[in-house]
Amino acid sequence: MPEGRTGRMLLIEGALITFAVVIGFLVSDWGDNRQRLERAEEAQERIAAELAVNREEIGRTLPYWTEMMQRLDSVLAREGDASIWEREVPPGWRGLSPPSIRRASWIVAQSTGALERVPFGAVDEAAMAYEALDDLDRVVNEAIGALLDGQLERVAEWRRAFALLVDVGRGAEIMTTRALNLPSGSASVGY
Repeated sequence: MPEGRTGRMLLIEGALITFAVVIGFLVSDWGDNRQRLERAEEAQERIAAELAVNREEIGRTLPYWTEMMQRLDSVLAREGDASIWEREVPPGWRGLSPPSIRRASWIVAQSTGALERVPFGAVDEAAMAYEALDDLDRVVNEAIGALLDGQLERVAEWRRAFALLVDVGRGAEIMTTRALNLPSGSASVGY
């Protein structure tokens, strides 16, 4: 073969190899992006399901807390403040009966980077919902601690505990509902 033709063939072959390598990188990058997008969509679905369960748990618990707060108001108005253990407990009494709050999907999504492709607004709403759920857990744990430490002896103390649980529980319910009411369907929109 003439030397000019060999040089041209080598140049074409080099260009084809470079083109193939670039195409390979693009295909690999596309596959990685698709996988991250699928992970983000799955994280959204799981977080939405988890928030829905949490909202149901709070919705199940709030009526009880509200009812106990109102019944304790009646006891206070009728009989005054005294040891709760010296009288018959209000009908329907189940103690604190806290909701069972789940966080596993949120924690896993954060730790694996699955939220990287989820729009900031949706992640922010979910984060605020989980902060409200954390506040609720904190208040429940403080009430349990107070009970174990003997600080919930009087009717008024129990009434205050239930009032705080109702207030914080309503806040958590509102924030969870707000996070769930975002549009859903793909990782490019909210939950």
